[in-house]
Formats: sequence, structure tokens, C-alpha cells
Amino acid sequence: RPPSRRGGRGSRCAAATGRWHGCAGAPSGLAAGMAQAPGGVVLTGGQEAWANLGGPGRFWEDKPNAGYSGTPLWKLRAEREARQQAELEGGSGAPLRPPDGFVKTTGGSGDLYWSEKRQLFWKESDGKLYVFDDVAQQHVELHEARVFDVSASVGGFCHERASQIRHVIVKDLARAAQAMRLSLEHFDLPIAMYALYDGHRGMKGNGCAEFCAKHFHGKLLPKLAAFKGYWVDARLQAAMRESFEELDATYAERHPGSTEGCSAAVGLLVGGRLVVASVGDIACVACLRSGETVRLVRAHALPDPDSEEDEDEEEDDRVVKGAAANGDGAAASSASAAPRPVRWTRALGDLDLKGPSHGAAALTATPDVAV
Repeated sequence: RPPSRRGGRGSRCAAATGRWHGCAGAPSGLAAGMAQAPGGVVLTGGQEAWANLGGPGRFWEDKPNAGYSGTPLWKLRAEREARQQAELEGGSGAPLRPPDGFVKTTGGSGDLYWSEKRQLFWKESDGKLYVFDDVAQQHVELHEARVFDVSASVGGFCHERASQIRHVIVKDLARAAQAMRLSLEHFDLPIAMYALYDGHRGMKGNGCAEFCAKHFHGKLLPKLAAFKGYWVDARLQAAMRESFEELDATYAERHPGSTEGCSAAVGLLVGGRLVVASVGDIACVACLRSGETVRLVRAHALPDPDSEEDEDEEEDDRVVKGAAANGDGAAASSASAAPRPVRWTRALGDLDLKGPSHGAAALTATPDVAV
């Protein structure tokens, strides 16, 4: 019967005693011109062509492989990856190729390449990415973010007359930055922000607390996105201070003559670190899972002798002396000073209590920052 398709009935191949026999239905003249191997072994097309051309070697036994070593693919892949890693570490001495989009810089170090799109440098000598540190005036390595297994919960306790309270909780600050077309991918995770604004001297609501709740992150996020290296504690503290001061200046520009103000406390969680900044009569305490409590920042307020909830005189004296050391001159001279409309020494807003005309009694918007 006529030959059927390969793999169907009539095309079965039988193996017996280690030798392959011809397939049933194959044309009788097909094997006439084939080179024959000892023992009736049927050659492959490549082996037959090699034999007909007079190639050397006993291909049916030696099986020459045209230069392939026979090493397993997984081993070849591992060796290739090892060579690439050695090149990245500079072990081979061979020059590395810059990533796409990087062009060689014209000044400074001769092995730096710059990407305008990514705003990063690439160094040819080690194959790593760098950024320029404006503070240190040198190139520093791009920080690769790490993920920390931490969690936090926040809460506030206010007196019964605190009716001008606003709070902001941003559990994923990196996503909030994306809405402003900013990237915080270089920060350790989790990165979150918690803010409490306690307004005062407001008639109907508090415009200063509302303003701060809406605009503080707009001051902080661009600063965090500007530097993609590792943020040391001092750099985080400086960013928080500058954000408070700029927020207060912007409020003064948009609301000149306003007498409303607010105290504020902001917590910034960055990986395994907590940065807390505070102005006004808000104290911040960290409660650890072990049950231990850590007082992070104290309230910037004068002792109130008419309040039964105030601490003892020794503690009051320590607060006054600490305020004087921090530049709160009004605290040190409170005994001889005239009565004031507020008892705190730092605040956002309260524009009528700021400025050189108030001398040492002037309020300031510079916060205390703890990490």
C-alpha cells in the first residue's frame, strides 16, 4: 500500500537488538545512494553528507559535533553569568558598554556618562549608577531601596476644647509622589507620612490648619525626590525643617495679616527610621511593641501657673531653661514679660506675633526634629 504520513499506520519503525531497520513504505530507491555504516546503522542527513564528502572520522562512533563542547547548557549559562559579574566588578579589565541613553560627559571624571532622561550618571570603571550630591559636592552611588518588615499605627489625644484639628495620613507616600510626577523609588520601604495640625485663634474653623494640611506635602515631596542617594539622618532633619519654614513663608504671602495659627507634628516613616518634627504645644511619644515609651519631641509652650495639669515646678523650670537654650527667649523672660495671647513659643501662622518688631518674644516656625 502507498506510504502513509510520518507517525501514522504503515510508517512504524521497529527497534531490535539495538539496530534501526528501514521504515515500511519508504521508496525502494531512497536508500540506494545513502552511505552505509557498519552494522546496518542508518545515518542522519548530516552524517550522510559528511560521509559522502569524504569527511574524516568514524562519525557513527565518534560523533563529531562541529566544535560544541558537550557541556550542559546550565553550566554554560552559569559560567557566562560569572564572567559578566566579573566584568561589572572590574575583574576582567575589559571596558564596559554604557546603558542605552547615556552619553560621555565632557568635564570632570573621564569615565562618567550622563542620561538626561533618567537624570543619572553611569561610571565606566565599575558599571554602577551615581547621582551628584549638591551638599557634599561629589558623585555618590544611587541608593537601592530596601524593604523593612515594620508597621505603625498613629493616634492623637487632644483636650476637649480642641475644635480646630486637622490630620493627614498618607500610607504610601511614593504613590502620592507619582501624582505630582515625582519619584521616591530610591527610599526604603515602607515610606509614609502622618501629620496632626492643631489650630488656634480661629473664629470659624481655622484657615491656617487647613492650609498646612493641604500644602505641607507639596513642600516636602520635591525635596525628597531631588536627591536619589542614601539619606542620612541629618539630611532628613534638614528637609523637614526647611519644609516647615517654607510652608510658613508661603502662608504669610497668601494670607497677609492673618492672626490664625496652628501647632503641628509630622511623622515621616522611611524604612526602619521614624522622623518626627514638631512646633507648638504638641508633644510626640513613640509607643514600642515591647511596652516601652519614648518621648520624641516636647511641646514648645510656656508653663501655665493656672493649669492644674501642669507638671511640678522643677519640670517647669527645665522647660523654661530648655526653651531659652533653643532660642525661645520669651520663655526665659516670661516672668517680666507682658501677658501674651498664646503660651507656645513656636507655631505656623500667628503672623502678628512674628517679625523683628517682637524681639526675643517673636514666634518661630522652625521645628524640633528627632530621628
